[in-house]
Amino acid sequence: MKKSSMLCMALAVSAVLISGCGSKPAPAPTQAPAPAETKAEQKKEEQTKEEQTKEEQTKKEETTAMSEAAKEEKALPDGYPKKPIKIIVPWDAGGGTDVFVRTMATGAEKYLGQPLNIVNRGGAGGTIATTEFLKEKGDGYSVIFEAIGVFSTQPKMNSVTYKAEDFKPIIGTTVDPIMLVTTTQTGIKTFEEFEEYAKNNTVNFGFTGTGSLHQVANYALFGELGADVNGINYTGGGELLAAMMGNHVQFGSLHPVNIMSYEDADTFVPLLVFSNERISQYPDVPTAKEMGYNFDFEVWKFIAAPKDTPDEIIDYLYDGFNKILSDPEVKNLLEEGGSEMMDHNTPKDVEEKLMNNVEQTGKLLDELGLSQN
Repeated sequence: MKKSSMLCMALAVSAVLISGCGSKPAPAPTQAPAPAETKAEQKKEEQTKEEQTKEEQTKKEETTAMSEAAKEEKALPDGYPKKPIKIIVPWDAGGGTDVFVRTMATGAEKYLGQPLNIVNRGGAGGTIATTEFLKEKGDGYSVIFEAIGVFSTQPKMNSVTYKAEDFKPIIGTTVDPIMLVTTTQTGIKTFEEFEEYAKNNTVNFGFTGTGSLHQVANYALFGELGADVNGINYTGGGELLAAMMGNHVQFGSLHPVNIMSYEDADTFVPLLVFSNERISQYPDVPTAKEMGYNFDFEVWKFIAAPKDTPDEIIDYLYDGFNKILSDPEVKNLLEEGGSEMMDHNTPKDVEEKLMNNVEQTGKLLDELGLSQN
């Protein structure tokens, strides 16, 4: 009995040993699925990381933008402008251009930060001042008020040492139609009456600048009429107006602004306008095309700087002058004086228009046989 019990125990121990030696470890208990609260926390954590990434990217972009802005600010000379800006007017005081610039100057301190010092330097249709301007520094303290004829007709009619590429446009200002004008002293009231007069009399005619669009437009007309012309060149609109008032010349080439800004404006009688359409200031005055002459001449004006003026200064000046011309009070004064604002006036616009006009007018002058160069 005792032997049987011991045998059973031995067999049991052997079975356990055999089982332990030959079997694999028991698998680890399976992990229970994460509760819903844990999934929500994980999702929230992912969203937070995504928001942090976006925020970091936004800050980086803002920092870059601020850095670029700082670079642009630093590009301007320190404290510019520190002193008044000189603007040269290539025509005498008292004319339409001079009146325009003086009106514009009333807004200079407000929008440019400094006043404009106006320097009149008339003569030779604007070529004297334009030639002298080549000596000015491109530091933002010297600009010049120009008219398209100084670059489109003058180089074809006269010997000049400058070219359009020597200047950097800042802003386009106005478009000024050219008109053939007489005074009440002649008794002539219409262009038809002028045509009859020109067939039987010498036309004593005043214009501003040899080679200017004023001369070119009217001489083209007189050539078509076969008129005998005694042409007299004046340094500016103010001098021409005075000569007409004194009956030294009976006819002249002027802009609406020349007449409308003159104290005795009713003394002058516009006869013809060299534009495609009639103008708002004088809606009853016919165009050259209406009267059978295929001419279209108009003067547009702009402000320019020396060609080595930094672009940053050009941008600053454009912004200031554009605000002056857009100021309701200044704009009203200019329009009351007969000026029509240019629609596309940026430096790039002006440069493209300038180069196109120089080429087109040159070809026209060649066709009319008026070119000297």
